[in-house]
Amino acid sequence: PVDICVDNATHKLGRIFLITFGNGSSLYSNKTPSDFNFTTAHTQNQQTSILFSHFGFGNKVPEHSEWHNGSLDHTKDDDGGYMFLADVGNESHQPLFNYKVNNLSSGVCYEFSAHITNVVKSGTKQVKPNVRLEVWEKDKNNTLIAQASTGDLPECDTMSWSKYGVSFVPTSTSVALFMVSNIYATRGNDIAIDDIELSVCSDSVDLCAEQDTHESTSMFLITFGNGSSTYSNKTLSDFNFTTNHTQNLQISPGHGRF
Repeated sequence: PVDICVDNATHKLGRIFLITFGNGSSLYSNKTPSDFNFTTAHTQNQQTSILFSHFGFGNKVPEHSEWHNGSLDHTKDDDGGYMFLADVGNESHQPLFNYKVNNLSSGVCYEFSAHITNVVKSGTKQVKPNVRLEVWEKDKNNTLIAQASTGDLPECDTMSWSKYGVSFVPTSTSVALFMVSNIYATRGNDIAIDDIELSVCSDSVDLCAEQDTHESTSMFLITFGNGSSTYSNKTLSDFNFTTNHTQNLQISPGHGRF
């Protein structure tokens, strides 16, 4: 996972947009990409299952013999929350997501990010998705100024979300944000995307200076916080990782627990 903004700077300096895809009781939302101000090369469907090279805004992973059936979106406190579900198929290098942004500040550091996961269950041995995030300056001869790839998204025992992103410092006020597939496949390459965000990393270029924004760079430090109680009530999801062990808050961890 890639989390490039420096130590909570996004919370201090502001969010440009956050797309959570809303929520509802129907399996598929009737909203379209235009409702969220983006375009995609894929075709939308609202059938029971996602068709090959199609997508839908679903509030749970639909029935499929090799998928994490019933798994939910990433957004917290969002009952019936929708996510972007896609059978990417053979649409390699075609945009999953294309969002144009205007009125940015030249010389300010921004982060473009999303939570992404492989919806295929562990052990199926299908082609793993691999997504590239790109930032283009559209008013300067369509110049690519930053990119980062997720790498192959693993098959897990339970569906596990991770945040991926790229930081950039525009030299103009307008950019286009893309997510594209690095993979061409007729089996597998099935993903879910949620909480797509553009935030201000810093009002100074210095905080981004030590990072090559053209590389996929992972920067994080997990200290597990602090408190007066013997055990913290935070869970693994608060720190964006998973484990096969079971959590308990008793005086001493039992066998196979933490």
